[in-house]
Amino acid sequence: MSNSKSQAYVDTTVLADALLKPGSPKQSRALAALARYEETLLPVYSIKELKVGALGHYAWLHDKFVQTKSLADTVQAMSSINPHFQGARKSTAWEAFAAATRLLVANSDEAGGYASRTRKMRTGIGWCWPS
Repeated sequence: MSNSKSQAYVDTTVLADALLKPGSPKQSRALAALARYEETLLPVYSIKELKVGALGHYAWLHDKFVQTKSLADTVQAMSSINPHFQGARKSTAWEAFAAATRLLVANSDEAGGYASRTRKMRTGIGWCWPS
């Protein structure tokens, strides 16, 4: 009989999917994959890659909401990102936008106008760090 635990190193993509994509199929798959193991190990490189990659792109989108104070202007800024030079930022910003939208729809029982929805979108994107 073996006493070895099942262990897994968490890759940056799995970490980002589990933490930054609430309510998405990617989050469900990442959490299901992690649940198969008794122990998960988080290498330093995954944290560093998350910080300079996906989390940095989420911060960019959050800052763009703060700067423009407009949902329409933020979407326009996201659309104007050059996919050739900043393809990762563009796709991650759209994924962050989708995540914030899912959070907004899930908590949509509150009434509010356009400014309120924009503020809630910014808050949804900034849920993983203090604003």
